[in-house]
Amino acid sequence: MKSTMMDDCGGPGRNGWVRVDGHLGRRGWQAVGAAAMLALVLPPQLLPHPLHVDILIGAAAALLGYFMASALLRGVSAMHLQRVPGRRVAPLLALGLLAVAGLRTRARVQGLRHEMGMPGNAFDATEHAARAVTGAVLAASAVLLAIALLRRLSWRHLALVAVLPVVAAALISARSGPADPNLKGTEFLDGARDAAAVSEATGRSAVTPHRIYIPVGTAPSHTGRAQAAVAATELAGGLNSAAVLLIIPTGSGWVNTRTARIVEDLYDGDLTTVAVQYGTTPSWQSYLRGGAGVHESAAELVRAMRARINQLPPAQRPQLLVYGESLGAWGLLPTLESNGSAVDAALLTGVPGDPRISSANTTVLNHPDDPVPGWKPWLAPAAFLRASADAIASEAVPIGHGHRYGAETTGAWCDLLDRPACA
Repeated sequence: MKSTMMDDCGGPGRNGWVRVDGHLGRRGWQAVGAAAMLALVLPPQLLPHPLHVDILIGAAAALLGYFMASALLRGVSAMHLQRVPGRRVAPLLALGLLAVAGLRTRARVQGLRHEMGMPGNAFDATEHAARAVTGAVLAASAVLLAIALLRRLSWRHLALVAVLPVVAAALISARSGPADPNLKGTEFLDGARDAAAVSEATGRSAVTPHRIYIPVGTAPSHTGRAQAAVAATELAGGLNSAAVLLIIPTGSGWVNTRTARIVEDLYDGDLTTVAVQYGTTPSWQSYLRGGAGVHESAAELVRAMRARINQLPPAQRPQLLVYGESLGAWGLLPTLESNGSAVDAALLTGVPGDPRISSANTTVLNHPDDPVPGWKPWLAPAAFLRASADAIASEAVPIGHGHRYGAETTGAWCDLLDRPACA
C-alpha cells in the first residue's frame, strides 16, 4: 500500500503534510519556534540596546524558542498526532518571522533613539536591526552546532573540554592581575572641587566641600568601617558643615559624583560627603547574593554618624542626609523603614523592586524607562530576557534616562530640603 505520509527521511506526503518525527519536519518547526521567540524578545522594551546586547539576548531567545518547539513536537508525537503542515510552510513561516523581528527592532530602536535625543537615523536603525537578527541567528546556530558536536564526544573528551575554559580564565586572570579595590574611591575623591569651582557652578560665594571615602579594606567589619568614617569626618572638620551627606555606594563601591555635586551646590560647598565601601562586585551579582552586606553597612553608617552628631549641642548639629542609588538605595530601605527619623532627608534612585515609602523625609526617584526597578529573576522566560536586555543596556543611554541619574535629582532634593538655592 502506498503511504500518504512522509518517510523517516522527511519526504513530503499528500497535501504538503509531513511526519512530525521526520528530520525536515522537525527542523522546520524548530526554526519557526526560534524565529517566533526572536521576533517577540529582540525589539527593545524600554531602551535602545548596543548591538552586542541584542545579539546576545536574541541568540538566547532563539535558543529558547528552538527548545520550546522541540518539546512541543515531542508532545505532539506522544499524542500520535503525527502529521503537521511541513516542508514548504515551516521555512517560509520562519523567514517571515525573522523579517518581522527585524522590522519591529528597527522601528523600536529608531523611536527610542529619537525620544532620548541619541544620534542616528533610519539607515542606522535598519543596519542595527539587520545585524542584530543575523548575529543572533548565527550565534544560536553556533551553539546548536557545538551541542551536536559535544554529544558525539566520549566522557573523557567532554571532561577535557570542560576544563579548558577554566584554564583559560585562570591564565587571563593571572595575566591581567588583581583589580585595584580602591579604584572607585579614587574616582570619587579625584572629582572633588574647591570653593572657586563650586562658586563658578552656582554663581554664589562658596566654601570648599569635604569628601571622604572609606575603602572596604579599612576595617574587617561594617561597624569598624562606620567608626572609621565618623573619625575621618571629625578629623576633616566635617561636623562643622551645614550638612553631612552619607552615600551608600553600588556593589562595586562606585559613587555617583553627579548627584554629590548637586547637593554640594545646594549647600554652596558647606557639605561633607561620606561614602563607605562594602564590596567590590557589580551590583547585580551582589543583589543575587542577597546584598553582600549592603544592609548592614548602611545601618551601621547611619547609626554611627547619628550617634556622633547627637553628641553636639543642638544648635551646632549638621543635617544628616542619605543618598543611595541602585543596590545602595536598596540597602538603605530597611534602615529608613525602621529608623527613618534618624536622618533629616533621604533620596533613593534606581531602586530594585520599585518600592513605595510613605515618609515625608524620603523620596524614591525611578526613571520611567529604568529597567532595574522592575527586573526580577522570576519573570516569565520571554519577559525575563527582555528585561535583562534593558538592564544590561541601562548605562548605555544619556544621563536622565535608564539607570543614569543626574540633574533631575535636583528637584527631588529641593522637595526634601529648604535651601535658598532651590528658590
